[in-house]
Amino acid sequence: MQEAFKNFSWRDVRNAVFGLIVVFGGIGLAGVTVWAQYTSNPRLAGVAAAASLVFVVLILLFVVPPLARSASKEVSQIDLPIELTSGGLIFLGIVAIVAFAAWNTGNNLLFLVLSFLLATLVVSFVLGGANLKKLEAKVRFPEAIFAATPVVFAVTLNNRKFVLPAFSVTLALRGAMTDDAFGGRKFSIIQPPVVLARFLRLPWLRRTVGYFIHVPRRSEAEQQTEQLFAKRGRFIIKDFELSTKFPFGFWQRRRRLGVRETEIFVFPQLANVRDILPAVSRQAGRFTSLRRGAGQDLLGLREYQPSDDLRHVDWKATARTGNMTVREYSTDDERRVTIAFDSSFHHEKQSPEMITRFEHGVSLTAALLTRLASEKTDVRLIIDNPNIDFGADKAHLYESLRRLATIEPQFEEKNSEYFNSLSGYLPMEDLIILLTAKPEKFSAMSHDLQIIPF
Repeated sequence: MQEAFKNFSWRDVRNAVFGLIVVFGGIGLAGVTVWAQYTSNPRLAGVAAAASLVFVVLILLFVVPPLARSASKEVSQIDLPIELTSGGLIFLGIVAIVAFAAWNTGNNLLFLVLSFLLATLVVSFVLGGANLKKLEAKVRFPEAIFAATPVVFAVTLNNRKFVLPAFSVTLALRGAMTDDAFGGRKFSIIQPPVVLARFLRLPWLRRTVGYFIHVPRRSEAEQQTEQLFAKRGRFIIKDFELSTKFPFGFWQRRRRLGVRETEIFVFPQLANVRDILPAVSRQAGRFTSLRRGAGQDLLGLREYQPSDDLRHVDWKATARTGNMTVREYSTDDERRVTIAFDSSFHHEKQSPEMITRFEHGVSLTAALLTRLASEKTDVRLIIDNPNIDFGADKAHLYESLRRLATIEPQFEEKNSEYFNSLSGYLPMEDLIILLTAKPEKFSAMSHDLQIIPF
């Protein structure tokens, strides 16, 4: 409903009113023509008929094309396995003209041409279906896909036919952005029953990942295609779709290949954090802990034990006390970093500027996570749940980026007490980086805190 009002314009209203006037005007003139003939008024009938022709031309120019576009859009949502192309539509028009001429004149040559055209249409239909039979497809994609960054998909098409090769086959991924039964569509008045989901679901999304000109019989072809995802998000692969316009381009035949449902997460685009990285790196560097280890700072003195290294003997303390004394050193630990992302916009109205700011904040967060993980720093991402473990490996990084890939702005107040409560989960040596659109809303915490506005 919101999308309908979003795409609403006065131009649509003007076209609708004009179309209604033209249609009802034509119907009215047709009625006038009938009435004139009934009353034996040939002059009025001739004028009304001429005006009706003008209205017919207006209907053909201004009413039929929008209706045709709407009908084409509705047919595409039905998701039929076969579709008549524009070339096929023109060819059908030629067939209709030849058929009318043959019927009107009774010319045998025209009937011969008509039979040839119909045979061509049937052969195109049959060969297109046979071209897609016994084909199998495989798609391999990288584990990390970032928005606005080209990635390479490896696509394989296997032709298991014994005799016929495959020509001009397009492979596409078919899926959705959500598991919702109604395709993510929101209903503000009443939620329809699930049995209607098939009819109310938004059309499946298609993404072309490969095109094969020729695949020989009983062999396979592999190619690498470059893909570019413009926005972050989640894409659920429902099945593969093979399509072809072979041999003449009159029909587009489709065939679906069932696959195991797979999710593709498109991570946020990595922003430039060169200006804020030096400060973060300094605060996230090594610090001296109170645990024994192989660091450089002196932790204390104690009596010598047989397992101690003689290089740690403090000879001055040994001479002063008369007992052999060794030095103990503290260990140097990496400071752990918590990145807290404030997704709330404090009752602001949704606008393109606000969405741009939010996406910039998501990109900054993803860039910081990636950079700190590359430096083997223990890091975690806090959005709504503070009970998240730290990690520095690739699996932990990808899990955090998946959460950022699907995050949406929240239009509710999230006060500073929520992020101040993080102090109950962190040692005093840890660092908190808070990314927020309203830095003035948050007070200083008891920990080291760095606020990054977006």
